[in-house]
Amino acid sequence: MLASDMVALGARVPVKLKNNVMTYCDRNGIKLRFFVTQALEEKLREEQETRDDNAIVDTRLKNAQYIGTEELTKYISSRKKQA
Repeated sequence: MLASDMVALGARVPVKLKNNVMTYCDRNGIKLRFFVTQALEEKLREEQETRDDNAIVDTRLKNAQYIGTEELTKYISSRKKQA
């Protein structure tokens, strides 16, 4: 990424968190800018995955077919016999 593609992003964080991040970066030879960029990108990916997963669950629940206790018991018994 070019420097011209970068912007400043300000945020207030707890002092302890800032110190922990700075210590981690220093010990691992990582620039703070790189660490923060990677952390934000990773968090956004995780959030998108969660939204995608929730959409799948919602779709499956709309089309769900439920069975009764008796049918479930038969199914479990047949699975036990196969094992």
